[in-house]
Amino acid sequence: MRGKIMIFGLILLTSGKVFAAEGGGYAGSSLQLGVGARPLGMGSAFTAISDDATGLFWNPAGLAQAKGKQIAASYGEMFEGRRQTFFGLVYPGPLGSFGIGWISYGVGGISRRDASGQPQGDFGNSENALCLAYAKGLEGEVFDLMIGGGAKFFYSKLADNQATGYGGDLGLLAKMQLPGPVKNLALGITLQNLGASLNWDTKSKHQDEIPLDVRVGTTLSVSALPIDLAFDVEKSAEQSPTYHFGAEYWVVPLAGLRAGWDSGEITAGASLKLSSFVPEMQFDYGFSTDPVSAKGVHRVCVLMGF
Repeated sequence: MRGKIMIFGLILLTSGKVFAAEGGGYAGSSLQLGVGARPLGMGSAFTAISDDATGLFWNPAGLAQAKGKQIAASYGEMFEGRRQTFFGLVYPGPLGSFGIGWISYGVGGISRRDASGQPQGDFGNSENALCLAYAKGLEGEVFDLMIGGGAKFFYSKLADNQATGYGGDLGLLAKMQLPGPVKNLALGITLQNLGASLNWDTKSKHQDEIPLDVRVGTTLSVSALPIDLAFDVEKSAEQSPTYHFGAEYWVVPLAGLRAGWDSGEITAGASLKLSSFVPEMQFDYGFSTDPVSAKGVHRVCVLMGF
């Protein structure tokens, strides 16, 4: 019985989200946390925005919007010492935009116990994904279309066992300018973890399928105010649809505020740009309430052009 309790507790601590209605803890669930502090502050409604290096995760098609080379680095802290790190690079060129990124999620200090409940030391869990992406933009008379795709290579370690695997992402992003109160409108769709799986080095050679995740989003700008509104619908093969709302308001060109709603959790964030510096830098902060902790989820991100 104690062994079962330990396993259940481990699933709660290492899963990317706690799904109140449906459990969670399936392979690759940590990927649903997303990356970057700006998207977190907007309730993870970023599929139709995806205009910086974090687009490697949210929608690879958005990399086609890059006007220059950019590096992104983010770090997040969660309940019970869970940590998430992301590094990304986007490099635009005459043939399109290329991106490479690394996502790492893990927790350590998990107590190992034998069948009688005696301590046997500590162990940890880590999940890693190396992302490669390419995007190309196509200009049209009515709207601009961007197409992108990527490959993910997975490496996970749980106690003494390891797993590797791979999968793919596809994305589309269409942007148009409209007359009237709505200045800009964008529509995006991302298919994440196509054909993805993890193959463990256990004696049984166990294989975990990473569920396909589909995100559809839209964003619009209001002419009267410097506000961007975003809305995403997300559907994983392992859960019911989830909904994400976000708003971004640039108080002045160098300072922005955000608020959002992420499947029932309130989010907020802020940005500060240092455009007078060479290279140009942007600092983002994002916060979300946490269903299992009063401390919430905090994430910081630095974006740097070069």
